[in-house]
Amino acid sequence: MDAVLSLKVTSAMNGAMETMHICITLQSLVKAGRFNQAMLEGLVLSSSVCRLHEAAPELLQQARATVDAERFTEKSSAASIAA
Repeated sequence: MDAVLSLKVTSAMNGAMETMHICITLQSLVKAGRFNQAMLEGLVLSSSVCRLHEAAPELLQQARATVDAERFTEKSSAASIAA
């Protein structure tokens, strides 16, 4: 249960809302003692995590482009102020 809670919180902090919602459902099922349904929800969770893993390279590339653009803007602003 601790692992599901940890994944839920981490997912929420990083914007992986689908995974977060699956974790909430999984927690509820386990607390209710509905272990057969929880096992099926675990498969849904696994699929969601796989999609995140597959999307990671593109997401990191987008993040890098955003950071690079922000740095360029900061340098341009600093250069125009200095001039």
